Amino acid sequence: MSRPIAVVGASGAVGRAAVTALLRLGAGPLRLGARDPGRLPRPQDATVIAVDVTDPHSLRTFLAGCAGVLDCSGPSYELGDAVPAAALAAGVPCVVVTGEQPVYESLIAREPTGPAGVQVPVVLSAGTLPGLSGLLPRLFAATVSGASAGTRDDATAAAGARLVVHTGGLEPCTATVGADLVLSLGVTSQAGTASPTGASANLFGEAGAAWRDGRRRSRVLAPAEDADVPGFPGRVGVQPFLSLEAERVAGDLGLRELDWYHVHPGPAVRAVLATLPAARHSGVPLEELVARIRRAADVDLTGQKPYYRMSFTLLRRDGSQTSVLLRSPDSYRLTGAVGACAMHQVLLREVPAGIHFADRVLDPRALLKQVQVADPDTRVDVVDGGAEDEEGAL
Repeated sequence: MSRPIAVVGASGAVGRAAVTALLRLGAGPLRLGARDPGRLPRPQDATVIAVDVTDPHSLRTFLAGCAGVLDCSGPSYELGDAVPAAALAAGVPCVVVTGEQPVYESLIAREPTGPAGVQVPVVLSAGTLPGLSGLLPRLFAATVSGASAGTRDDATAAAGARLVVHTGGLEPCTATVGADLVLSLGVTSQAGTASPTGASANLFGEAGAAWRDGRRRSRVLAPAEDADVPGFPGRVGVQPFLSLEAERVAGDLGLRELDWYHVHPGPAVRAVLATLPAARHSGVPLEELVARIRRAADVDLTGQKPYYRMSFTLLRRDGSQTSVLLRSPDSYRLTGAVGACAMHQVLLREVPAGIHFADRVLDPRALLKQVQVADPDTRVDVVDGGAEDEEGAL
């Protein structure tokens, strides 16, 4: 019998989607773990085991004998590098759907022989955002030039260009996503006040910042409460935010400008978000702020069909432009699918040993094709110079 693929956090929205995606990709057998095994799905050819990510012994026992582990646990700001560190210690390849610069730095610091001493691949930020959000611009630039994604030519194709990105949708809000949203806006939590130069900046990026002429510039863009965004139905709210992943992409592709916006279509969520800056000085607990966002998301969904979209528009120096619109019914499903496809590439030995960010190491063209198998409701359209939508053009 072949060694199992482990999924940590398999009972959550992302974990359940990852299990479905792995099965669609033909992966197996699976070892599914969560703190409460009673909430776990029980597909055929899968073993269900209780695991506590905060307990090193429990985690070691869970990982023993696995071919690889897909980490869908959260929240990332609490768990940090727990799963990938345990995987490295056990010599098990690992894919993490979250995990940004602090996790990367923590893993590097744990390795006494340095990055060169890592014997298995560890892929961080392999979800929707971060993850697909960094891979699509690289594939986008390569497609425009006819080059292979990840080569020097794809950077040349986008050099000096301006990229405008909108990501978001109308969908339920989990506790993890709600906390990430609050912290990304620099709002007070029980742990203290987060700011663009504090912990939330290290984990996420900076609200209001944009990429200009080779570096991040603060306070460049302002939020809007009533905007018309191509690819999104109706009037929406937008919040400018430059993530650490977005900075990597902008630098690697040689972009002149990058404007990135989170899109909030629901009026109830927008109303709550407008009150969050005042919470910076009010001492409202993080849990309460998250609860407000989650209740508002439920209100916005009443009688509505959930959706998630990612829109990319590349404006080149010659005045031409190309746009890509990704549509998915659910960002949690999409994150699970991306994580599963990243694990698929790892198990096929297409990812070298070492600690990597997904946007820099995965094959974006292959991954997008795999995602459309793992989550068939995902659709990608390209509009080039005003042409009609061309489904699956990437």
